[in-house]
Amino acid sequence: MIKLETLGFIGIGDMGGPVAKNLLTEGSSLYIFDIKQEKSKNLAEAGAVVSQNVQELAQKSDIIFIMVRTETQVQDLLFNEDGIVNSVQPGTIIVCMSTMSPQVSRDMAFRLQSKNIHMLDAPVSGGVTGAEKANLAIMVGGEQKIFQKVQPYFNRMGQNVSLVGESGSGQVAKAANQIIITLTRAAIGEAMLLALKNGADPENVRLALTGGLADSATLQTYGTRITKMEYPVEFNSSILRKDINAVVEAAENWNSICPSPH
Repeated sequence: MIKLETLGFIGIGDMGGPVAKNLLTEGSSLYIFDIKQEKSKNLAEAGAVVSQNVQELAQKSDIIFIMVRTETQVQDLLFNEDGIVNSVQPGTIIVCMSTMSPQVSRDMAFRLQSKNIHMLDAPVSGGVTGAEKANLAIMVGGEQKIFQKVQPYFNRMGQNVSLVGESGSGQVAKAANQIIITLTRAAIGEAMLLALKNGADPENVRLALTGGLADSATLQTYGTRITKMEYPVEFNSSILRKDINAVVEAAENWNSICPSPH
């Protein structure tokens, strides 16, 4: 029988909450922490143990998943004076599921490795619905042997789990994901506006496109949101904006040509 590691999860937000809940489905011990303690109530009722601070969680966990909003928050959690690195045991695995710069992710992995702490970068795609239904796409960067240890837990969260390459590669894949999503949403918005301005029902146009080469998960989900609007409104997502800004910065650092996100 395979030993179930003791798990920790930091960041019980709209995405982190359902992802963490899926880790409880096969009886693993799960310690959780969120700066907003009220977010932990439902998970506690499902069997998770609420930690009073990240140090307590780090001391008790073999594998720690982090899903917070920004890379600055991740760095603070790991490397502040009272950060995780000062509390974990050697050999602990840190799985960062936040979206970050690939270079920042590599730098963090290098710093952790010097303390005999392993790290995987594992950003996700699929939104809250994907988190709730455990069918996220999970893009992983890091060592294969560490990935294999965590893979059974990834499989509780998603149906498309891929080891993309070395540290930072998961974040590179997520950057590519965000470029495609952003440009697809922009194209859908323009197409539906074209339909509206030319007297066609945008939803009928959208339905006519499904099943053809223009079809996509984005057309079926985001496209429906667009066609239900009574008039076009500005698309606004602070999270996607943050991610695209990171893509632009990373492309400049890599001397890559990546004009569209601008």
